[in-house]
Amino acid sequence: MKKYYFLKGLLVMTVILCLNVVPVFAQDEPGDLWLVEVESVSPSNVADYIQWGKDFKSIADETNFETFFVARENNDFSYAWNIGKSYSGLDEFDKKFTEWAKANPKVGESYTKYAHTLNTRTRYLWRHLPKLSYTVEDYDGSGDTYVRLYRAWIQEGKWSEAMEIMEGYLKVWQDAGISNPYSVFRNEFGMDSNCIAFRQTFKDTAAWAASEKEFEEKAVGEQLQALFTKWAAVIIKSEDVENWINIDLTHIASN
Repeated sequence: MKKYYFLKGLLVMTVILCLNVVPVFAQDEPGDLWLVEVESVSPSNVADYIQWGKDFKSIADETNFETFFVARENNDFSYAWNIGKSYSGLDEFDKKFTEWAKANPKVGESYTKYAHTLNTRTRYLWRHLPKLSYTVEDYDGSGDTYVRLYRAWIQEGKWSEAMEIMEGYLKVWQDAGISNPYSVFRNEFGMDSNCIAFRQTFKDTAAWAASEKEFEEKAVGEQLQALFTKWAAVIIKSEDVENWINIDLTHIASN
């Protein structure tokens, strides 16, 4: 989202979202909306792109702009922004970002210098679902760098069943007292079908391996077998993805 020249398209996205039909169960949920922009970069341009990101972060740090998180999956870089709980936050963010970029000419100068590094840019909106997410009291994920993602595309007309299965999944984790939390998100714009994502973060791959061992020792997988069978009957497809949080490009605004 470094390039304010492209943010005019966000207003069009807002109109599209107003026409989009989302599952009824989501209407009263308080979860935040996250705007995620995935930028694909050619291997030969990664070094220049990362320098662009560092320059952008530096400007954001100096001006205390809105917090954004950056993750990398091979040569794809994802910028994530919390835009609040309603779709109106998208337009508000658009305006704020454009004003900030205009007030800081270095943003445009950096774009001019490094725009050639981009292949494609794709935007998504993800809604956090707190009621389906597993939390661990006092868990500190501020130093986490490794991310495991599980995405599943739900069949039309199967949302209620999917909800019940995810609630059952959550209860098993709660009863087992698993050490590492997970967050659940529903895609509201950008995917080709109704998509749910489970996201876990770890300090590193060793911490993930330890979590897998705990999962096995507590026989959680065995308890979930019946749910897995039901889950397979309500989804179209699924995928497992890993990526890395890029601390060098992430900006945390001060209060």
